[in-house]
Amino acid sequence: MDQFTLDIPANVRSHFVVATDLNVSRPAHLVAGQLVRLHAEGHPLAADALTLLRSSKVELETVPAAESGWREELADLAGPDDQLQMLAAARFHQIITVAAPAGQQPRTAQLSRMIARVLAANTRGVLADMAAHHIVPDAHRLDQEGEVFHAADHWVTVFLTQGDSTGETLKAETWGLSRFGLPELCTRGFPPEVSMTAVNLLRGLLLQLLDEHWTHLATPSPGPARILATSRAFDTTWIYRYHRLTPARTRTLAIQLRPLPGSPTADLEILPPEPMRPRIARWWRNHSTLTIPPLDH
Repeated sequence: MDQFTLDIPANVRSHFVVATDLNVSRPAHLVAGQLVRLHAEGHPLAADALTLLRSSKVELETVPAAESGWREELADLAGPDDQLQMLAAARFHQIITVAAPAGQQPRTAQLSRMIARVLAANTRGVLADMAAHHIVPDAHRLDQEGEVFHAADHWVTVFLTQGDSTGETLKAETWGLSRFGLPELCTRGFPPEVSMTAVNLLRGLLLQLLDEHWTHLATPSPGPARILATSRAFDTTWIYRYHRLTPARTRTLAIQLRPLPGSPTADLEILPPEPMRPRIARWWRNHSTLTIPPLDH
């Protein structure tokens, strides 16, 4: 198979949960008042966030934590231990759901998280990003939500898990790309000592795929699907761009992409070229590590 079809959803959803002990009966009213104030103070996202909040794209409700439909997933998030404990002990969940066309991303995602930050800051709550599967760092710092989108600003989490029954190799997978209308990514078969190589490969590739995705959606009549080549010469400058660094060198890594339609999380797997797959651990140690820059940010 030299190519495959990548379907693009017409609409995508973002979900945030603010876990707090405060029972806010009118959370949208609370957030709207704060956004008006922030707009007057010059916050670059406040006015557009207020417009989104008042639209039909946003649902915002407060429910008792015991009745929340997110309890099981909240118990499995990544984050600092103290905030995870606060999350588990919270009495109420304030749930923000935003549905918007894929072509309105990443702006709608930024505005959605701005709304969620304002709610968390004003209820002393812990902010959980359900798409990225983690607790948002510095959630009460409203100045952390800037005008310009950067993929590295906690939009996508890369998780490392055991890759096989022997425990000798690991698997890396993303959480968070689905909110932009892209499949999640995964790669596997690498030994623990080269885990940052695998993480950086995913980070650079996700940024490249996002750039291609938004370029396609910005065309006058974007179709509901794109054709992607199975084989790709991945340019490592995308990794430097993810980290907002000037490229120190330019190299390419031959990889292949394989759809995983039955996977509950990762829908697109990154593999070495087919001749190298029987020796995949050696490919990671002796080839990928010489090509992927050793960035650890």
